[in-house]
Amino acid sequence: MDQWDWRSLCDELGLIYVDPRANSKETIRQIWSLECLLTEAMHGAIVGDALRTPWIALQISPNFEPSKWCDWAGSLGMPMYFHSVPDLYAPQGSLKNAAKSIAKSVLATAGMRAYPRPKTRRWEVDYAKRRLRSLMREVRPQLSEEARLDEAIERTYNALEKLKVDYASGVLHRA
Repeated sequence: MDQWDWRSLCDELGLIYVDPRANSKETIRQIWSLECLLTEAMHGAIVGDALRTPWIALQISPNFEPSKWCDWAGSLGMPMYFHSVPDLYAPQGSLKNAAKSIAKSVLATAGMRAYPRPKTRRWEVDYAKRRLRSLMREVRPQLSEEARLDEAIERTYNALEKLKVDYASGVLHRA
């Protein structure tokens, strides 16, 4: 999000941009109002699934890690499908100066040098837009089965009740 103006790109495509840094109640309200959620954030998919908003898992960042997604989806008996979208990058103002300086010091300590990524070219942006349009038209969004979600919620409530009992009986205590 600090590397590319995704809000403007979404506006251009007629999509509603949900800023994960916004107030949590507003983010939840927005996700609930959507017909479909395109998200690279696993927590977006979790909230969407809980609210019964169908979602499509995107893989944008080269550092994307699918294993946690697969664990979560497996707990609901659901296969995971990821859809790649190019990672867009604009070096001007892409990261706050403090973050840049921390990253450079960490790399310098490890004896490495940070090489700036080249600015995204226009054709890459156009490809990303085409890819997102294609996903919206052609991909069937995911949603867990309601019975499996209810079972997962029940397991969570049972675990919380056990935690309360364990705490009250002294099995757990504050450090």
